[in-house]
Amino acid sequence: MKFSVFIASILISFGTATKAFCQSSGNFNYNQTNFSGTAYDPEPPIALAQEPDPNVMIFEVNGLANVVADAQVAIFNITQLGPDVQQVDSLVRSRTRGFSASLQALGIPHNDVFVDMISQVPIYEYEVEKKRFSKKTFNEIPAGIEVQKNIHVRFGNGNALEGIVAAAAQNEIFDLVKVEYYVANKDSVYADLRKRSIAVLNEKIEDFTALGIHLDTVYRVIAENAAVAYPPSRYKRYEGFSSASLEAVNKRSEITNVRKPKTMYYDKVAFEGYDLVLNPVILEPVVQFSYNLKIKFLIERRPSVQLKREIMLLTPEGVLTPLKVD
Repeated sequence: MKFSVFIASILISFGTATKAFCQSSGNFNYNQTNFSGTAYDPEPPIALAQEPDPNVMIFEVNGLANVVADAQVAIFNITQLGPDVQQVDSLVRSRTRGFSASLQALGIPHNDVFVDMISQVPIYEYEVEKKRFSKKTFNEIPAGIEVQKNIHVRFGNGNALEGIVAAAAQNEIFDLVKVEYYVANKDSVYADLRKRSIAVLNEKIEDFTALGIHLDTVYRVIAENAAVAYPPSRYKRYEGFSSASLEAVNKRSEITNVRKPKTMYYDKVAFEGYDLVLNPVILEPVVQFSYNLKIKFLIERRPSVQLKREIMLLTPEGVLTPLKVD
């Protein structure tokens, strides 16, 4: 969620953020085509003219905060096939109960595990019907049941995900759909960003005031932008380098291309263009909150003072008399 607000003389608006997503991207990202994102809306919150206005001075501050999530939720998918509902339900329950028991051994309580029912649909196969004097007929007949469920697992430490995935694999659960990020104190993060941005902005104003620029402090226009970048939007595809053997080509040998692995990597929001960055050293994927603050002043045009020089003559009688000099 992001917005811009224009006000005069006093700043009262503030941006909030929506829920966060995952540390590890999960298989969900393999179905996406774009993994890049931006920290905040590049559109300026203040409408500016194309040419610089000599009567206007604009100051801007961009702040970024890297925040480790307070909680994460891993979502696993189970797909089970069987000849009837009773057998399918029994197999699914066996896998989910075994997974829950393994999670409790890792210190994850039962209240942090939720089973989400997704679908239960019949499976059809074709039965061939042969007739003596006509072509074969293929008829669909019910052949079984397919059940899909998602298991949501909540945990606080990002390092616990490796053990959770291993516990899932032990219970024949292999599809990690995605992992979501949640930050509890979003408002305090933005409050800290705003406070620090205002301090940096005041320093810039003081520096330019020291240059002799007189700003009209009676009227000013202030605007802010706020946004957040979550790890799923920051993952990018990567493919191993290509290689070729010219020697094999020159010898006219048969060439067998080696499959290059395709993967993804976390690409954080770049720090370039930011005046301040909180928690700049990133060890794991984090939620990145950005804040943009702009203020526009009118430059005060003070009237120039013209000095008028006049020569006075003091007479012996003590009287001052203007003296004209051409």
